[in-house]
Amino acid sequence: MSFAPALEFVFEIRAQVSETLHIGHGDGEITEFTPIVGGSVSGPRLTGKVLAGGGDWSSTRGEICELEARYLVQADDGSVVDIVNRGFYHPDPDSPDQHDGDVKVSEAGH
Repeated sequence: MSFAPALEFVFEIRAQVSETLHIGHGDGEITEFTPIVGGSVSGPRLTGKVLAGGGDWSSTRGEICELEARYLVQADDGSVVDIVNRGFYHPDPDSPDQHDGDVKVSEAGH
């Protein structure tokens, strides 16, 4: 018997960011930080705001980028949630263009 997980939309986070800061680079590595300065949370299961003070770190080695975003969300009821997102990005020629609404945020293979 196989199991397929079900996904349900519960909220969307729209983080506001300021200009990316170049932290430095080592042998073949570039490190950058993008401050998160606010934003909104909206959806059927959670609404609130993104608190200023978090950020998005990226370390790029060759074509591979390691990402870590950490920030706080405050729900409308006052509770605070610590959000941590980690991952890797690697451009692939077979990947489709990515869009956020009408804005193209990445092109295929880039």
